[in-house]
Amino acid sequence: SDPDFYMATGAPYHGFANGYFRDPRRVAPHNLYAHSDTLLAQAGGASKASDIGFRFGPLPAGGRAVSSFSVSYSAASFTFRWSAGRWLVWMDGTPALATEGGQLGGATVIIQYTVIKTSRFLEYGSRPPYAVSVGSGSAVVLRNGQAFDVRWARPSADGGTTYALPSGQPMTFAPGQVWVILAAAPKPAR
Repeated sequence: SDPDFYMATGAPYHGFANGYFRDPRRVAPHNLYAHSDTLLAQAGGASKASDIGFRFGPLPAGGRAVSSFSVSYSAASFTFRWSAGRWLVWMDGTPALATEGGQLGGATVIIQYTVIKTSRFLEYGSRPPYAVSVGSGSAVVLRNGQAFDVRWARPSADGGTTYALPSGQPMTFAPGQVWVILAAAPKPAR
């Protein structure tokens, strides 16, 4: 019942729940999929989230125009480019494609800067990183071809994450998919 274990091993509920499958045409761990209806049927007391903290609404003032934004990790990089009303994603310089065709992208992308720690669990013989999602910090929200500097806050694991503009007003997201990218907090400039 430890979610860190299931996320770290890439084998969620292996042996405990049906509904997970791997696509042999893709490389692990990018080939793990699930039938959500099958998983929910086995989840007992599962319910829909009542409030995850996201707010959707009109485009706020205060953004700066950007056509792309990149996030790098030690083993991968992601670039989001504004095109045709959404942020298309490139992974390591290659367009990320959906299995049913077309390039992946979202209406809103959040780059949430946080602390990255090392898991206590093993994955393929080593301890993988994990991102701390409880607490607060800075983030960049990409929306409608603009970037907004915001603060994120999630006081406890039982609640959602909120995003606030420098004025303290909630950051509103565009209708549609919201992608949340957890990345290491940038080092302070010297």
